[in-house]
Amino acid sequence: MPLIVMKIFILCNPLELGARYVVARGGLQRPSGAASQSNRPSCGRPGRINTMQSTMSVYWLVLTALAIFQLKHFACDFALQTPRQIQAKGNYGQIPGLEHAGLHAIASLPALLVLTRSPLAIAIVVLSEFVVHYHVDWAKAQIDKRQNFRNTSTAYWVVFGLDQFIHQMTYLAIVFVFIPSV
Repeated sequence: MPLIVMKIFILCNPLELGARYVVARGGLQRPSGAASQSNRPSCGRPGRINTMQSTMSVYWLVLTALAIFQLKHFACDFALQTPRQIQAKGNYGQIPGLEHAGLHAIASLPALLVLTRSPLAIAIVVLSEFVVHYHVDWAKAQIDKRQNFRNTSTAYWVVFGLDQFIHQMTYLAIVFVFIPSV
């Protein structure tokens, strides 16, 4: 997976986005006028920028960002989450649960940097993801605790699946905000 991401970064270096897109209203937008018809290289390939190249570039950026979000989610929710964090999620405001949500928020930076270079947009998304992730996890833990769900019941797995679904929809919403209208 990292090799694929590196290859995409080599082919579609996000630092070249200024030639094709500008950050406006919190998302990537195609520049208007003559600038969008320049002969600057697109995605590391020489030649005139056309709608097909621009659309494909957006697809690559979206898929790259989503792949990074998936990798981040797996790492933070499964590989790096400690038993202390799992136990604390049901107790509002406890440090381990806040650490877990904070790790998710900070680990989103690579995916966000694929989508935008705006410090304000990144800060807003990181803070929003922290708040949403924390409260989704807290709500799931509350349901499990109040209903006395155990990992041997179907209801537990339905609530777990809903928790994961909401997290994935959060990532789709984040990416959607930054997609230009091509």
